[in-house]
Amino acid sequence: MTPPSATAVRSRPSAPAAPPAPARPVPAMVRAPAVSVRARMHEAEHLLLWQVHGAADLVLDGEIVMLPAGSACWIPAGVVHSLAVRTDSVVLPLLFDAAATRSPAAGCTVLPIPEELRPLLMLSVQYQTSIICTPEAREQLEAQLMDLIRSRSALPLPVSEPARSIAEALRRNPADPRTAQVLAASVHVSYRTLERAFLQETGMTLHQWRITGRMLAATRLLREGIGIPAVAARVGYANVSAFGRVFKEHVGETPRRYARHHGAST
Repeated sequence: MTPPSATAVRSRPSAPAAPPAPARPVPAMVRAPAVSVRARMHEAEHLLLWQVHGAADLVLDGEIVMLPAGSACWIPAGVVHSLAVRTDSVVLPLLFDAAATRSPAAGCTVLPIPEELRPLLMLSVQYQTSIICTPEAREQLEAQLMDLIRSRSALPLPVSEPARSIAEALRRNPADPRTAQVLAASVHVSYRTLERAFLQETGMTLHQWRITGRMLAATRLLREGIGIPAVAARVGYANVSAFGRVFKEHVGETPRRYARHHGAST
C-alpha cells in the first residue's frame, strides 16, 4: 500500500488574543421617588394599605399615622384619607367591595404583618391584579383576610420594637403594676417616645391600649367561669367596684351580667 504523499503542512499563525471585554457598569440602585396622594374617600370600597418596604405617612380623618414596613392599615369605606409614601418605599393597596364585605373593624386600624402572613397578602394582590384567580378562591381568601383583621383589630399591636415589647408584656400580664414611665425606661426610650409610638401605631394612647387589653382579658376569664373578684385581681384591680365600673364602660354591661349571658358561673 502506497503511503500518502508527504505534503508539508504549514502551521498558521495563531490569532491575536481578543482584548478583554470591558467591565459592565454596575447598575445604579433603583431609586423610588416619594409620592403623595391627596385627600380622598372611597364611598363604596374598604381599603387595606400594605407597607411592604420603607414607610408612609397617612392622614386619617385628620389624624396623622406613620405606617412602617411590615404593617398594614385598614381604612373603612367613607373615611377621608391622604397618603405620603416616602422615598424608596413600596405600599400596595387592596380594595374590597363595601356592599359585599362587612368591615371587620369599626375604624382605621394598623396591623402588624409578620413574615408568616406575607403570603396571604401577596395572594390577595395577585388575585386583585391578575387573571390568576377564581371567584371562589378570591372569596375564600378575602374571608381569611377579614378574620385576620377582625382578630387583630380588637387590640392592635404596635409595630416598632420598643412599643411592641411593652405591648407583649402587658398582654402576658394585664395586671402589670408598672407605670408608663417605668415601662418606657425598661425598653430604654422616653415616656413621650413610647406614648407617641402607641398613638401612631395603634390609634390609642398607652393608657387606652392598656385598659382595652385588661377588659379583653377580663371577658375571656369571665367566659371561662372564673369568679368576678378573681378576674378583677388578675387584670390589675384591687377594688371590684372600680373594675365593674370600667368593665361596664368598655363592654356595655356589668361583669355579672356578661358572665351570665355567656354561661359562666359567678
